[in-house]
Amino acid sequence: MPVYKYKSLGDLIRNERKNKGLTQLKLADLIGTDNSHISKWERDENYPSDKYIPKLANTLSIPEEVLERQIKQDKWGFAIAAEEPAISYSEKSDIIKNLEAIQQIIKITIDKLKQG
Repeated sequence: MPVYKYKSLGDLIRNERKNKGLTQLKLADLIGTDNSHISKWERDENYPSDKYIPKLANTLSIPEEVLERQIKQDKWGFAIAAEEPAISYSEKSDIIKNLEAIQQIIKITIDKLKQG
């Protein structure tokens, strides 16, 4: 599955629509809605209803799970059951280093407490 890295559902829809060479009006026609809905989705003012997710996914060649995950991330502020991490590799590496440092501090503290 390709990795989609956008800050919001609106960015995802807008960029993938443009990559397909579609206007908002054409996309709306293809999925059976009004272009004002597309505009609101792209400005993150609203989200597509469940009825439009399969049509939108198919038209933009985006897996439905990606759209659904992005909606949850936008609404709740964090990634839910994402296959790819919501953080970059370098951020993950920094977190691991910090956790290892914390483990060392805990180990040293426990050893000192055992010594009295």
